[in-house]
Amino acid sequence: MQNTHKTPYPVIDSDPIFSRVVRYFRPTDYAVAAGITALGPAFMYWMEKYQPSGNPGKPLVRAMKLAGGLGAMAGFCTAYMMVSTRFCGLSENAREIKKYREEYARLKAQGKPING
Repeated sequence: MQNTHKTPYPVIDSDPIFSRVVRYFRPTDYAVAAGITALGPAFMYWMEKYQPSGNPGKPLVRAMKLAGGLGAMAGFCTAYMMVSTRFCGLSENAREIKKYREEYARLKAQGKPING
């Protein structure tokens, strides 16, 4: 069955493998992930400052660690999604196309499969 979806940019890979997506992270993807990671503990601190829970100390530290962990997961998932949309041609992907062509040429010259 032929794909009839129109994308504004060329499709590089409609089903990229995990390691390739992570290799293609841009500095802005890392910045977005770090920002989202920092939002969790910052929100907890802000809530404790302006609406105190009455339990300072260890409970607050645990809550901030949990918020940081959840923020890190959310940040990574957001960055992963940003790269995946570039692979699928839904956002600007000129850098990825150039990098993909270089990687493909190198792997082809070595006689290795592109997805391996």
